[in-house]
Amino acid sequence: MIDMRPLKSLISLEQAHEILFNNLKICEETERIPLLELSNRVSAEEIKAEFNVPPFRRAAMDGYAVKASSTFQATDSNPIYLECIEEIHAGDVPTKSIDETQCMEIATGAMLPDSADCVVPVEYTNREKNKIEILKGFAPHSNVSQEGVDIHRGEIVIPQEVVFTPARIGVLAALNRKDALVYRKVKVAVIPTGREIAPLGSELKPGQVYDINTYTLTTLIAQHGGEPVVYDLVEDSFEALESVILDAVTKTDIVVIGGGSSVGERDINVDIIEKHGTVLFHGIQIRPGKPTLCGKIQDIMILNLPGYPTSCLTNGYINLLPVLRKMSHLPPVTKRKIQVKLAKKIVSRLGRHQIFTVMVNDEYAFPAYKESGAITSMALADGYIEIPDNCDLIDKNEIVEVTLF
Repeated sequence: MIDMRPLKSLISLEQAHEILFNNLKICEETERIPLLELSNRVSAEEIKAEFNVPPFRRAAMDGYAVKASSTFQATDSNPIYLECIEEIHAGDVPTKSIDETQCMEIATGAMLPDSADCVVPVEYTNREKNKIEILKGFAPHSNVSQEGVDIHRGEIVIPQEVVFTPARIGVLAALNRKDALVYRKVKVAVIPTGREIAPLGSELKPGQVYDINTYTLTTLIAQHGGEPVVYDLVEDSFEALESVILDAVTKTDIVVIGGGSSVGERDINVDIIEKHGTVLFHGIQIRPGKPTLCGKIQDIMILNLPGYPTSCLTNGYINLLPVLRKMSHLPPVTKRKIQVKLAKKIVSRLGRHQIFTVMVNDEYAFPAYKESGAITSMALADGYIEIPDNCDLIDKNEIVEVTLF
C-alpha cells in the first residue's frame, strides 16, 4: 500500500522566491582564464587601461595628410596644389616631414606624421603623378583620430561584475590583455531519480520512460553560466539517495534533483533533507510544480523539482534559473514579452499560479500545454502566459502577455 503524505500547506511563488534568494550562497571564488574563454563570464576585477588606444594619431579616412592651413583657400573653382612626398599604409611609420606645399598619401588607420594635422579625403582630390589637386578646405584635426580617442590611460574599461561580451573582450585585446579574472562557474549537481526512468541507450521495461530531465536541466544550467555535474540515475531507496545527495553537497554549490518531491511512498527526499539539514519549503501554489521542495544540507541548497518533464523544466526556468544566475553574479534574465490575442479559452484553477505554455502565430497565442508529463508542452511552445491564482478563466480573443523563451 502506498503511504501518501499530502502536502500540509502551500506557499505563494513570491514567498518561494524570497526563501530561495534569502538562502542561496553566492559564489565568490575566482579564476583567471584566457580571452578566448571569456564569453558570458563575469568579471571579478576592475580593469584599467595602462596606455592610450590608439597610442598615436591616425587617419580616419583614406586621403592625404596635410597641414590644414595649406587648404583653407581651396575650392572646386580655385583648387590648390600640393606635392605628394610619401605614401603611408596602415602599420607604416612616416619617415618624412611636410611643409605648406606638401602632403602624404595616407590609408585609413595609418599613423599621421607629426608635421600634419588634417586628412583631406580622397574624394576631394585629383591626382596626376605626384601633383595633388585639393578641391576643398579643411579645419585642423579633420578626419583624424586623436591618440587615446578610444581609450584613455587610467580609464576603467571593465568594471567588476559585468558580463564579458564580444566587445568587452575586444577592449582587453586592444590593451594587450591575454586573460582576465572571473568568478568561477557555479557547480550544479543534477541527480535523476525514479524507478520509472530508464537511462538513454537501455531497453525500456514495462512502466518506464526515458530520462528527459537530466538533459533539459543540464542544458538550461549550462546555457545560464552553470557547470552541470551530472550523477547517474539513482534508485528509489533511502540509502541510495542519501549517499548521492550527501556526496553532492560536498562537491557542488547547489543540488538539483529531478523527481521524488511529491507524496508517494518512494518520494523520500524530504526525509533525507530533514535528517541531515532543514526543509525550507515543500509545496508552491503553482501549476505545474506544486510539490517543489527546497532545503539545505551543510549550507548547500537542495532544490527538488517535480519529475514530470514539463513540470520539471518549467520550474527550472521559474525557480532554478533566477537562483543560479544570482549565485553566478549574472544579472536577471531580461524577459522578452509580447501582447497577443488568445486563440482559445483557457480554464485555470483558483488558488494556483499557472504557467501555461503557448505557441504564437501572427497575432494569436495558441495553447501548447498538454499535461505536466508531456515534454512537447515545452518543445512546441514559444513562451508562456502567467495566470494569477485569483483567475479561473481567460476568454478567447482576450489580450494576454506572453513571456518568450
